[in-house]
Amino acid sequence: MHWAGYGCWPIAVAHGLGIGGRDSGLGWVLSLNVSCVAIVLVALYCRLRGGRHPDSAARRAATLGGR
Repeated sequence: MHWAGYGCWPIAVAHGLGIGGRDSGLGWVLSLNVSCVAIVLVALYCRLRGGRHPDSAARRAATLGGR
């Protein structure tokens, strides 16, 4: 279930950016989308970097699908 959500999020962001409605061109809508993408990228970076937590290797393996 969670993996489906992770897969749908980029589709939702792309849909929000390309919907072409009157709100999609507003500066605050674009900045909100950019902020959400930046937060997710920072969270992913923090999750994948190693050495900060005793379970770092297990977390990286879980995030990358057991690799």
